[in-house]
Amino acid sequence: MKQIWIVCMVSCLWLVMGCQSNQPSVSELQKDLAKQDWLRSRNAAELLPSLGTNALPVLLQALKHSSPQTRMFAAEALATFAKSQETHSQALSELLQALRDKHALVRRRTAETLASYAANPVDTDGLILALLESMRKDKDLQVRQYAARALGSLKVSTKNKSSIERVLSALFHHLHKQHPFVTVDVAYALFRLLQQQQALIKDGTKKEIKALADKQKRTLDALVRVLETGDTWSKASAAHVLGILGVGALPAIPALRKAMLSPHAVVFHNAATALGKIGDKAFVPLKKDMADKSPLVRRRAAYAFSQMASSAKDAVHALERLLKSEKDPSVKAMARFSRDFLKSRHHL
Repeated sequence: MKQIWIVCMVSCLWLVMGCQSNQPSVSELQKDLAKQDWLRSRNAAELLPSLGTNALPVLLQALKHSSPQTRMFAAEALATFAKSQETHSQALSELLQALRDKHALVRRRTAETLASYAANPVDTDGLILALLESMRKDKDLQVRQYAARALGSLKVSTKNKSSIERVLSALFHHLHKQHPFVTVDVAYALFRLLQQQQALIKDGTKKEIKALADKQKRTLDALVRVLETGDTWSKASAAHVLGILGVGALPAIPALRKAMLSPHAVVFHNAATALGKIGDKAFVPLKKDMADKSPLVRRRAAYAFSQMASSAKDAVHALERLLKSEKDPSVKAMARFSRDFLKSRHHL
């Protein structure tokens, strides 16, 4: 028994030592990060943060590398260092410089990474100014999107009230002045900040609560407008955000029902998902749609029922009733799919 124990211990030590010897060093990963081999460079960027603060100078140096690919991967990897106050401050100033990089891909990844720094604030004034500038002026559509998203990651508190008010004012100013695709991200950022404000003024005055409700309505109206008039991907994106809002998207039910008739799968799927997340309040309108004369409307409504959560049992009963009376094969197939999906998902 003692011999077996010794063999096991030696084996474990061998495995540990073997794993340690195979662990690449910071210098090795630094060389890989600078290579033009996409896979090796990306793997190096993913591994470097696991080596702790020793990797930070390497990544900051890589932000100034001549290769846009290296700079892009370095920007991505720096998201890990946002949580520590010490590394946050060191990395932030360099990332703000990278937000002005001549290559759009680098700016996109930098703006995306800055969401982590906004969510773990140390000194947000410089960050806010840089992100607002990118959202307003950057020529690349996706950079503006990521900048808006990063602003939505800011933490609202009584200490930074004036800064957040400035951000909200700028976001509202651009709510109707951006490409519809960016408008969706601006609206989502507004909702995230307004929800935090709502928590802060839970016991506020009637005037404060009304002003907040008006802002939320304006933001929701902008999303509905995109859903009704935007291009395919803008509509799909707007429907997705409305789904995230859940019950908060209640006034958007009519627009979502229309969007379900879109010929584009991504639009009607996201619209159906949003209606499912709204839940009980969307149940009755969808039930009416299942009695519509158009097979398309009935089929899409049956699909929307598959996304129901809070009314899953009622949705199953409604689908079973539809199966008994429905004559159109495509509607029956969809109703059967939705019923079986709900039963499986909710163990009914």
